[in-house]
Amino acid sequence: MKPLPHDPTLAAVIVSFNRRKDVLKAIESIKAQSYPVSQIIVVDNDSRDGTVEALRTEHPDVEVIETGRNAGACGGRNIGTRQVTCDLVHYVDDDATLEPDALEEIVSIFRRFPYMGAVSSLILDPRQNIPFTKSPSLRCYPHPREGSLCVRMDLLPPDPWPENFFYYGEGMWVALEIYNRGYEVGLWLNSIAHHHVAPGGHRRSLLFFFARNSFLLYYQRFPLALMPPILAYKVLRSLIAARSPREVWDWARAMGDSLRLILMGKARRDPITIQAARKYLGAIRHQLEEIGAETDSVTTERGP
Repeated sequence: MKPLPHDPTLAAVIVSFNRRKDVLKAIESIKAQSYPVSQIIVVDNDSRDGTVEALRTEHPDVEVIETGRNAGACGGRNIGTRQVTCDLVHYVDDDATLEPDALEEIVSIFRRFPYMGAVSSLILDPRQNIPFTKSPSLRCYPHPREGSLCVRMDLLPPDPWPENFFYYGEGMWVALEIYNRGYEVGLWLNSIAHHHVAPGGHRRSLLFFFARNSFLLYYQRFPLALMPPILAYKVLRSLIAARSPREVWDWARAMGDSLRLILMGKARRDPITIQAARKYLGAIRHQLEEIGAETDSVTTERGP
């Protein structure tokens, strides 16, 4: 495995759409990091709320890229990634902020564990008001959240984010690429990000993209020998998540849209190796075991 420099250079990439106040806060939190950030890139998906003007006025040192259209989260990240000239790229949601030492903590993991290809922060939702103490614990994280995710640039192919996903679940696509190159993905509980959940997401749209993108992920990336059972499981799991006839209809639309993309040649197969797929599934099993152990521990502490 190729080691990173001891002090790797780091870039931050944010994709924004009509969240002027939130993206300004995100940038302020990046500039307040204890570890130096060499590049800050904001890809604006044709915002109409003055985002671009505010960025150029308040943060003239930030690289702003105007897409002129809504390229989605994945398309925007691909556009931003093309401009990165650093060893590491840290993807931050436009409605997230980082604790001042979040990136320094993540870089420390890359130094200590050269087999890590990507490291995610623990992302907290301020609305839940749950007390949390930092923990020097590195977890297996095959389903990383994209709101605060740092990746080695040398492991990313051109345009690493799946643009046909638009949004939701795309972190798993990048994780599969990391495992396919012989590296792993981790969650470092000493690196904290706060996701402020700006308005815009709805359960029905999330269910649609969850069902559709799960189907596409395993159809496109898993080797043929493992694809059928995994695909069947994911399809059924997404159907079980539906809570009403309308959501069942959304699920059916998602399956139809998946097939449409495949038939149009917009979802071509690009499978990882069977060894990488088994390692990825093993990481999922390990993650579930960790969650189960934590649940048992909490139950024991509380008592019957």
